[in-house]
Amino acid sequence: MSQKRIGGLVLAAGRSSRMGHPKPELQLDGRSFLEHCIEVLRAGGCDPVVAVVAGAPPTGAGLRPDVLWAQNPDPGSEPIDSIRIGLAAIPPDCAAVAVLPVDAPAVGAETVRRLLQAFRGAPDSPVVRPVHQGVPGHPTLFARAVFPQLMEPGLTRGAETIVQRHSAACLDVPVDDPAVAGNINTPEDYQRLVQPTEPRRIGAAEAARLVLDALAAGDAVATATLLTPAGGAGGGGGGEGRPGDRLLLREDGSVSGTLGHAALDAAAADVARQALAGAGPATHELEGASIFVEAHLPPDELLVVGAGHIAVPVARLGAMLGFRVTVLDDREEFADEARFPEAARVLRTEFEPPADPFAGVRITRRSYVVLVTRAHRYDFDCLSRLLARPDAPEPRYLGMIGSRRRVRAAFEAVLDAGVPRERLARIHGPIGLDIGAETPEEIAVSIVAEIVRVRRGHTGSTAPRSEQERVLDRLLPEDA
Repeated sequence: MSQKRIGGLVLAAGRSSRMGHPKPELQLDGRSFLEHCIEVLRAGGCDPVVAVVAGAPPTGAGLRPDVLWAQNPDPGSEPIDSIRIGLAAIPPDCAAVAVLPVDAPAVGAETVRRLLQAFRGAPDSPVVRPVHQGVPGHPTLFARAVFPQLMEPGLTRGAETIVQRHSAACLDVPVDDPAVAGNINTPEDYQRLVQPTEPRRIGAAEAARLVLDALAAGDAVATATLLTPAGGAGGGGGGEGRPGDRLLLREDGSVSGTLGHAALDAAAADVARQALAGAGPATHELEGASIFVEAHLPPDELLVVGAGHIAVPVARLGAMLGFRVTVLDDREEFADEARFPEAARVLRTEFEPPADPFAGVRITRRSYVVLVTRAHRYDFDCLSRLLARPDAPEPRYLGMIGSRRRVRAAFEAVLDAGVPRERLARIHGPIGLDIGAETPEEIAVSIVAEIVRVRRGHTGSTAPRSEQERVLDRLLPEDA
């Protein structure tokens, strides 16, 4: 059975006058501090992540679409005010929240994972925090039991007052992550972070951690490993790399690590993009060096919208086939983890407009979406919501249950709303393969069979193999 959720909270609404730019916008490895903090909480297992910002939510290709945004209208207020605003946006089924200030962008996802694991092993702990070499740092995890205390007026030292109040029961988790205590408060701090005195090399252990972080967040990543530097195994020839150095390219285009010099890094990134696009693992000769490039892909995602009698076997079959399953429903008694033990997430949402039922859910090109809500109008509203996101990635599969008449009515309404016909043509409706299914379990089999067909790119006949091959008639005729 999946465990109770733990939310994440990024504090990014404060005013900063010393850095030249607002801290959330400062760059690290091609991404903003805000993007880093959101990603590290998600990759560490926090679900959902709430970001408290000043003004309207920011936009950008690197920002996750499943973030929940909260606004602090007074950027000059204390951090505890942003915490209170963020806590109001944390769903009631979250058992705790990990709070990360935006000026700690280099914290590792493994640190977050260890905090969540420690809390789940000791759920009575009011506060959990990481400690590096005896120094506590960020993020700090607060159990739901102390949420009312964080809301108390007059906390003289903000959230630190609550930490001190529970010092005897506070759970300290030793971590090998100096970034937990490395807040970026001055331009000098920032320069030390982005311009280390030596080239930023990544070895096997750190590369493995970064790959696991990306996969946990649902992102693909390609790695380029230096086998032989330019000029031979010992280097030279203008190259500064060492065998085993690694460069990582993420789907959003950001890069970590180096292979020794800029020209080789640029050439390796181009090959890594090809790997993310589907090229297989291979060795390449670039800029006089030999490198090995391969892509690492997260599991495909199956999003079951609706938690009724058909959703249960669909989720079970999806998990059996290796999908990471998420189930959405607006009914508390149906959006129940006990009802879907195989699902990675079971989320309570709202289907009634103007609510966005997909708030907090990330949909990518590896997503397979099944609309099986309890009412046709909810299926239609969800379909319209998905098709109204022109800049968002289109899921690999989108299917809607319903009769031919109801699907036609839905398609007519969507066409009238201006959705291009070619996009509508890729929707599977009515859903599933025609196998004469009648029971919920049989219908689930027909739906998942169609998903497998799309997943494997099969375009041939769906007639039984025995009818296609006709072994008896073709290979053993009666007159043989």
